[in-house]
Amino acid sequence: FSLGPVSAALVEIIKLIVKVVTVGTNTAYVGELANLLGIALFVLPTWFVYKKMGKTRKAVIVSLLVGIVVRTVFACFCNACITLPLYAKAMGMPLDSVVQMVGSVNPSIKDLTSFIALATIPFNLIKIGANYLIGYFLMERLAAVRPSFKFIYEAK
Repeated sequence: FSLGPVSAALVEIIKLIVKVVTVGTNTAYVGELANLLGIALFVLPTWFVYKKMGKTRKAVIVSLLVGIVVRTVFACFCNACITLPLYAKAMGMPLDSVVQMVGSVNPSIKDLTSFIALATIPFNLIKIGANYLIGYFLMERLAAVRPSFKFIYEAK
């Protein structure tokens, strides 16, 4: 929120470059692609809502809630149409086999639809919600040392 969407995207890009250079990829770059798409869908909706609502504490909370919904919906689409098919192709397996591998951990997962409903949605709601909650509280703590974070204390 303080430095804008370009800075957030650059942090993710640098993180991915460092990861690929130091440890490589175990997803044939599918995971890295998903991370880039995910960061775009984290940064853009939250930034646009935050700016439109006037950079207040309420704007931060609403923008993060919008971000959770947008990223979870995107994760469903991305897993069903992009990442799982790419993983299957990279592994030389049919898509059903990839879904069955996940089903070995959760026997309720039988097909792509149950994968999305029982793995993708809960995982993303928990992960993204926790990230946003931690980020929000860190932002409040940083307000004491970074003046551009002071907006969260403004009563607009």
